[in-house]
Amino acid sequence: MSQTSKDEIDLGYLINKISELFKNISVSIYNSIQFCLRNWYFIVGLLIGGIVLGYFSEIDSKPAKKATLILRTNFNTAEYTYNALNTLMVKSKALDTAFLKQHGFKTGAMKLEESKLHPW
Repeated sequence: MSQTSKDEIDLGYLINKISELFKNISVSIYNSIQFCLRNWYFIVGLLIGGIVLGYFSEIDSKPAKKATLILRTNFNTAEYTYNALNTLMVKSKALDTAFLKQHGFKTGAMKLEESKLHPW
């Protein structure tokens, strides 16, 4: 049972294959640059069209989400809770960004609306 298997790789062959790989990558980069230079007007047109389309679609869009807070108080904490909510409403109407940032609220697109408070 003498089988001859050649599991060895010649170092010169390996270096040659690696250099071919880098050569192919360089040629691909060169070809893609040439493609971009040949079709620059098409690429610029796509960019301008995308910017215009994005601008007009952003104008027509409405906020995606609306959050509603339903609060249930326990153990006679209703007065404390209503005072905290009233403070938050006053600070948000006054646009006190330092207070809102200190308490973890984002000030960019936040809009608080009062609703009827029902002490249940």
